[in-house]
Amino acid sequence: MLTMKNEEIKADKVLLIDEAGENLGEHPIQDALGMADTKSLDLVQVSEKDIPVCKIMDYSKVEYERKKKSKNKNKGKKQVPVGNNKAKELRFKTNIGENDISVKAKQIDKFLSKNFEVKFLIKCVTRYNQKEDYFKDFAKQILDHVEVDHKLAQPYKFSPESNTLKFSIVSE
Repeated sequence: MLTMKNEEIKADKVLLIDEAGENLGEHPIQDALGMADTKSLDLVQVSEKDIPVCKIMDYSKVEYERKKKSKNKNKGKKQVPVGNNKAKELRFKTNIGENDISVKAKQIDKFLSKNFEVKFLIKCVTRYNQKEDYFKDFAKQILDHVEVDHKLAQPYKFSPESNTLKFSIVSE
């Protein structure tokens, strides 16, 4: 329900409750607004009925408590990846050993089996700039170790300035 307060309330008469919680009965809206104003508080609609139920209260305190409660409610919850945000990124250097490639391939298999997109960043660590074919051959060497069926989700993107190759795969 959208909470209305003060002049936002459109009813002619309201059932009024004071700040202590006592029922003051039916009052014209102007009288209720006047009572709230004399106490330097707000008139807040708390229920929609034939005659709206309104309470005299400090609305800023209520709003603060509501925000604090929702913040605490979300505290400690695990955030589940949504949509295309289900991605894992792996970084490789071209001087990686064969055993390290097989270990990373097991990680890739695990991610693909959980339907994550796997993004790759391959960086050359030699002092010489390598050609794009060198990186693609290295990428194929890594993907040969992957056992889960996969396909390219993002094509190879070679960046000669940073001497890197980026691409991503998903399970089929």
